[in-house]
Amino acid sequence: MKNGDRQRPIQFPSQAGAGLSGPGAAPGLHPASLTHWPGLAAALLTARQGLEAAATEEEALRLALGAAARTLSAPYAAFWQLNRLSGKLCLAEWFQAAADPPLGNGQLAPLVHGIELPWAGLIDGTGGLQRATVALHREGPALSAWSRLAGALRCPLEPWVPVRLPDRGWGRLSLLRAEGHAWQPGEALFLEALARELGWTLADKRLASAQHRPAEAAAQAQAREQAHVTAVLQEALDSLDGSGDLDEFVPTAVGLVARALEPGAVALLQVREQRCRLQAAWLQGRVLRHAELLSAEPPLPALLRGMAEGFQLPDRLQGCAAPASSKSQLVDHADAAGPCPLERFFATEAGPLALQVPLAAAGHALGALCIYRRRERAYTPSEIRLAEAFGAQLSLALRAGQLAEQARRVATLEERTRLAREMHDTLAQGFTGVLMQLEVADAAVTAHRIDRARTAIATAMELARDSLGEARRAVRALRNPTLERRGLADALAELCAQLRGSTFLGVALEMAGTAPRLDRHAEEQVLRVAQEALVNVAKHAQARQARVVLGFGPQGLLLQVSDDGSGLPPNAAAAGFGLIGMRERALSIGATLEIDSVPGQGTTVSLRMGLGG
Repeated sequence: MKNGDRQRPIQFPSQAGAGLSGPGAAPGLHPASLTHWPGLAAALLTARQGLEAAATEEEALRLALGAAARTLSAPYAAFWQLNRLSGKLCLAEWFQAAADPPLGNGQLAPLVHGIELPWAGLIDGTGGLQRATVALHREGPALSAWSRLAGALRCPLEPWVPVRLPDRGWGRLSLLRAEGHAWQPGEALFLEALARELGWTLADKRLASAQHRPAEAAAQAQAREQAHVTAVLQEALDSLDGSGDLDEFVPTAVGLVARALEPGAVALLQVREQRCRLQAAWLQGRVLRHAELLSAEPPLPALLRGMAEGFQLPDRLQGCAAPASSKSQLVDHADAAGPCPLERFFATEAGPLALQVPLAAAGHALGALCIYRRRERAYTPSEIRLAEAFGAQLSLALRAGQLAEQARRVATLEERTRLAREMHDTLAQGFTGVLMQLEVADAAVTAHRIDRARTAIATAMELARDSLGEARRAVRALRNPTLERRGLADALAELCAQLRGSTFLGVALEMAGTAPRLDRHAEEQVLRVAQEALVNVAKHAQARQARVVLGFGPQGLLLQVSDDGSGLPPNAAAAGFGLIGMRERALSIGATLEIDSVPGQGTTVSLRMGLGG
């Protein structure tokens, strides 16, 4: 539930609440539960009989929603299921008792796809805390689709109660009523009792279905498992598509592994020869990136820094250094006090039962994905397959990163070789000629041949001028050619087009005013500031859109680069992320640089420069 929504646990007399069934209690109400509300007790008995007679789970859901709506005078009722993968509530069944036209699929589709509503700490996995709650959906711009629908139906009061489902899942039974409708303690008890009856009925139906149709149940379980694997892997690929940055993808994938398999800890190791380093980890409910592991500030143990810097590959992971290794293995680290820091730390913190998935691609050993649990939680075959599927995706991503890094190194080496060749063929030879002519002039002066000395000095000066011209041409060759030929506006447009083509970032460019030709140095520095700001957005901001504005007016030049990303981390505006370099570039041309960032709402970099001078 989002801003503007309110919910509160229902308060009722202690003598009424004393009759609630606790965990493991037999089905049915305590005799004192609905003693003061005989009408509700009779309605519950009728609902129980209907649920027992229902042939399918779907029929039981419809009967329960109808009984709740009619008994508690609610025009609308809904049943939700909690998607444990996404953490969202998804609409599973809808009941409408009102005389209004039934809602169409278009109105219910956003609810079927899932909405985010909190459970307010009312569910801890025990039936004894299945207490009814009232949520009040207020109007506001940040409300969920469910709240907006409740407002449109003029029924903003939502009594709801959690329902325990088979397979350790949870559902939610919701009613919608008018705000002025008073809520009675007996109604709360009825709703809670109906939710328990529904949970038991669904469990019975599931068990009976599995007993009578084992083959079909097995096929359905396999289909659910495959759908789960596909959804998790698709989310991992979507995260890579969204950022286009492997440095962001690796910790995101580690977090998805943790969410899907619910381990005690996850460690991603990169292996090179006989050394390995901890690249990312999931520990104590949070993802730790490599930079965080290297700093290892409290409350993180200092041992993590050593693992992030690198350590000797342990014997149990030697197979991960073999290019042909592809099979995962289960290892029970019975001796947590062994010499390997990885085994010693994670076996103690998260559990000794480790699932080790080798990471390899195209015959290259890349590392291992290690997932740790307590011994009492053995890995199922489906969980092992899911971990191996994650390992395959991580292997491809890491190998792609290696190839990209190799390509960057080759390009850098080629550029250095070209520059060295240019310097040798031009500057070095020119300076050699200058030196030779000066030596001739020195000898001529010693021999008192002044005319010969003057000729040699004149030749040396001419060679020096030619070499200076060659040096200037080399410097111009390093400048942006579009900036050199057509100016700042066209060079900025080309930069935005390159980013759109090479990343997954949408970059919009807006021009305002007439762009004059500036000093070459000023144009170069403004372009470099824009380039650095956009690279920061692509690498760090987790943004989908960036907007670049270049404007010229009476106040001078304005360059703005804004994004819809996560904003800068604390203290980043003072140092890091290339911000110091951008400030120095702005200072070198007499411009000012401002950086505005709000966590979760993006960042704006603004450069302003007067054109009077």
